[in-house]
This record gives sequence, C-alpha cells and structure tokens, in this order.
Amino acid sequence: MFISLSGQVKTFTLPCLTEANRLMTEDERSLGFYLKHALPYVADKIKLWKIRYLYSHVEYRRNLRIGRNSGWNWGTWINAQGGVEIASNVMIGRRCIIHSANHKFDRTDVPIRSQGFIKAPVRIDDDCWLGANVIVLPEVTIGKGSVVGAGSVVTHDVPP
Repeated sequence: MFISLSGQVKTFTLPCLTEANRLMTEDERSLGFYLKHALPYVADKIKLWKIRYLYSHVEYRRNLRIGRNSGWNWGTWINAQGGVEIASNVMIGRRCIIHSANHKFDRTDVPIRSQGFIKAPVRIDDDCWLGANVIVLPEVTIGKGSVVGAGSVVTHDVPP
C-alpha cells in the first residue's frame, strides 16, 4: 500500500486484512465483503483518509517520486517503470491512470507483444489537479497550476 506522508512514498501492510483474508471463504473474498466487514475494522486501526489507497496500485514504486501534500484518490493506477514525478500540492482524482511505459508498435512484421517497451518519464508539476478518470501517457509534463478535466487523455505536454 502506498501513501504520501511528508513528501515520501511509504509502504505499510494491514495485518487485520491478512488475518481476515485467511479466515474467509472464497465467496467472501470480494470487494463487497471488504467494504461491508473489513473496512470498519480497518477504519478503527488507521485514519479514514488512508483507506482510499487500499484500492490503488503502483507498479515500479522505486521510480515514483512524490512531493509534499500530494496524493491520489481511490482506484488510481500508476506505472512508474519509466519514472513518475509528482511535485507538491498535486491532487489526482479517482480512477486515474498514469503510464510511464508503453508497448512498441513500430514494426508490422513483428507481433506487438514481441517488440518490447518504450520507457519515458511523466512529470506533474506543482499545484496541479487531475480530475477523475484522467489517463496520462508516457513522455508528458503537466505544467504548474494546470487543471486536467475529468476523462481526459493526456498525450502531449500541458503548459503551465
């Protein structure tokens, strides 16, 4: 689990969820069960604002840099394979996707799956707001103070 505390990405585990998972049947291992039964117990153990990170995912977290007072809402997925830098005071809405890698597809004689990846950094400057369901593709910089509307697909740099 990854959260923003003091400008750093931290990892922590919740033993209560591990124990709850061990005791549940296969049918009970669903999001609905967690929302109804496990989350009230978790909320008692950690601050409620941290719960939204339960349903987020970061790949290659060692390549993620996040500034002070920045964070994302639940359901956000970040692929930091090519490097992702999120500056200070950045708000990222629900279910956003940030890609810093993508499949190569230049050659038509080779299957896309066999062509490898392009890795390129993503930078989100200070005081930006990404609305819900925004997708940011590799090699993009979102300039200081920018607001990206909900549902946007960002393929090029956004000026400050």
